[in-house]
Amino acid sequence: MKNWLLVLLTFWVITSYQAKAKNELEISSHTIDSKQANASLKFKVALPWGYDKNKAYPVLYTTAGGSRFNSLIYQLDWLSHVAMGPMPQFIVVNVPHVTVPSDMHPKFVAASGIANELQLTVLAQEVMPYIEKHFLTQGFNLLEGYSSNGNFVLHTYLAKRALFDGYLVHSPVLELDKSGLVDKLSNLKKINLENTPPLYLSLGPFTGNKALYERINHNLKHIPAFKFEDLSQHNFLSVATISMVNSAEWLFADLSPEVDEFVEGGIASVKRYYKKLTLKYKKAMDSSDTLINLSFYYANNDYKNKALNTISTLVNDHPDNVYYLTRKALIHKKIGQLTESKHSFTIAEQLATEANDEDALSYIKGELAKL
Repeated sequence: MKNWLLVLLTFWVITSYQAKAKNELEISSHTIDSKQANASLKFKVALPWGYDKNKAYPVLYTTAGGSRFNSLIYQLDWLSHVAMGPMPQFIVVNVPHVTVPSDMHPKFVAASGIANELQLTVLAQEVMPYIEKHFLTQGFNLLEGYSSNGNFVLHTYLAKRALFDGYLVHSPVLELDKSGLVDKLSNLKKINLENTPPLYLSLGPFTGNKALYERINHNLKHIPAFKFEDLSQHNFLSVATISMVNSAEWLFADLSPEVDEFVEGGIASVKRYYKKLTLKYKKAMDSSDTLINLSFYYANNDYKNKALNTISTLVNDHPDNVYYLTRKALIHKKIGQLTESKHSFTIAEQLATEANDEDALSYIKGELAKL
């Protein structure tokens, strides 16, 4: 049964992504007349596949431009295009670069930090309000950056950390910074970091950054809100994609909790956990998968009453949900209540018939034939 479902799910994931890949992601260009920068600033917005204008989305602001922006949005699309992926779907916005007087190359300007204050002011006071006005957003925002532009993400964390709900910094060029980023991060005190948003920081292959990275790591590595990862063994360009995957898996790991942590506390512990998730992500979070998994755990370990009580919580709240009814039927079957299993499958069959759900009907009839 599990193998069949896994094969079916894998087939669906592959075929659905192949089908959607034929359509380009929706990327739009936007311009603001910045009073802060005294300039006309352009930036791009990429909408997730299947974007629903009536649904609120979290927003990932990135310092990526040019080819990396294109690479990033398709990477994020792949990581979020199905529920089993490591992260939710995001609206992606690239932070416009501001111009300040300098005879340095643009990448050195970005790394040095001389434009950080102005760029942050533009982002916080002009770009973010623009996005909030023109798109339906969830209120959960991330800031992401790589290489020279990653230094700006660290500056934002230090200067205005409450502005974002998480910071992802991939292989920043710490040795080129002239704004004191390393000293400030190395001297942060734990007492001042209560309720700090999470920050992921990776090290790339350039040797000049290693000692600086280690200074920061040494000071903050014991604080759960920080995640450090040495990726110096990888190619510089590879780090951008590897680090993005790893940071997403770390940051959003709480969206896929292990069922073991709820075994003792049961339904109440699941509700407490998802209440915390709701506060973190600023939207109602669905606990149904966890409750189903917990119910099957109880059934597999001969806690019959707990198994039925857990799955019944879902079915009682959603009596017309065909899927939940089939899960309840399987729980009955696992604990040896075949009559009750058949009854639940029969109700599910009636609902699937009314909804003209041929896939569900085929599955239910197959299960009924086994009883």
